[in-house]
This record gives sequence, C-alpha cells and structure tokens, in this order.
Amino acid sequence: VHMNNLGLLLIRIRVGLIVVYHGYPKLMGGEAVWADLGSIMSTLGITFFPVAWGFAFAAIQFIGGLLFLFGVFFRGATFFLFLNMLIVTLVTFLQNGLSSTAYPFMLTMIFLGMLLLNEGRYAVSRFIR
Repeated sequence: VHMNNLGLLLIRIRVGLIVVYHGYPKLMGGEAVWADLGSIMSTLGITFFPVAWGFAFAAIQFIGGLLFLFGVFFRGATFFLFLNMLIVTLVTFLQNGLSSTAYPFMLTMIFLGMLLLNEGRYAVSRFIR
C-alpha cells in the first residue's frame, strides 16, 4: 500500500509539473494567445468564443495542473484535464493524423487512469481534512 501511494505521488508530481509548465505561458499570454489556442475548436466545428475556449484550456492546464499536482479537488481537476487532453488528442488526430497523437493520447490515458484511481495518501487534501 505504501508503494502504491508513492507511485501515485510520483505520477502526480511528474505529470502535474508538465501540465503546469505548459499551461502557465498559455494562461499569462493574454487574449491573443487565448484566441489562437481556442481556434483549435474550429476543427470540431465550434467557431464561437475562441478567446473563452482558449482561456478555459489555459486555466484548466495551469490551475488544474496545480490541483492535480497537490492532490486538491483531485477528481474535478483530473476530469477537466482528461477532457482537455481528449480534445487535444482528437484535434491533433484530425489535423495531422495518427502519428502525432502519441503524446496527447498518453496524457489523456494517464488522466483517465488517475481519475479511476485517486490522489493517493500523500496529497495535500489528506492533510487538510
């Protein structure tokens, strides 16, 4: 049981840091970055509010990544990170084909797996109850 919790902690740390690292510049980039990021939804036929979509993607990556990393509001954060990466995987597949989907698909499956498990014993939420 101890090793399982340590394994969950290591996954949360590594994946959380990756997502936060990539989410921070997107969130701080402002409207131009958000509009560009949100424009990927047009691949799925959604062309309205690209700035709002982009902001949502950036906020989910950065804030959700922090929550995932520390194990706070874990299920909600992980669910939104899963949806975020599922959309990225689908859009990447539609734009570039199967060969370019390995990385976003890997993160999608990690978030799905973590959603089915839990944050583990070594999470901030376990200490603030």
